[in-house]
Amino acid sequence: MPVSKINNAAAEIEKFYGFDVKILGQYKLPEAAYCSIRKRYIAKIILNYLASLEIPGSAGKNYKVIALTNKDIETEDGDTHWGVMGLAFLGGDVSIVSTFRMNSKRSRLQKVILHETGHMMNIDHCSSKDQKCFMKDAKGKGATIDQTKKHLCKDCKLKLIFI
Repeated sequence: MPVSKINNAAAEIEKFYGFDVKILGQYKLPEAAYCSIRKRYIAKIILNYLASLEIPGSAGKNYKVIALTNKDIETEDGDTHWGVMGLAFLGGDVSIVSTFRMNSKRSRLQKVILHETGHMMNIDHCSSKDQKCFMKDAKGKGATIDQTKKHLCKDCKLKLIFI
């Protein structure tokens, strides 16, 4: 992952949410997360791996971790698997964002980073009629992300909690 993308992602989080972001360095994706049939990584396995890591300097602190990768990632529902740009546990401490499906669109990376951070901040997918809210469920479509703005609707702002 180019350093410029990592720095841009950190800057977006700091600017939008006002958090102090620390860049930890590179980690390898767990081999157990790789699906050789679909040639992509299973995002939930990566999230569980991230949750198990001891993050340097995190003892006694409330923190969130966002892993950035250029590898293809997927999620599943039963026997159905599909590629995603990001995944986070709602209210959790870890998320992953992949640039693999972003077609080098910087604005997509920025909005997906903010979206997954929003999930960690306890915001589920937006159900308001505000089409600009980046917490809308993209349902795997980049065009949906492109239609949103770096904007949280009033309903989503009310759900924002740093757990």
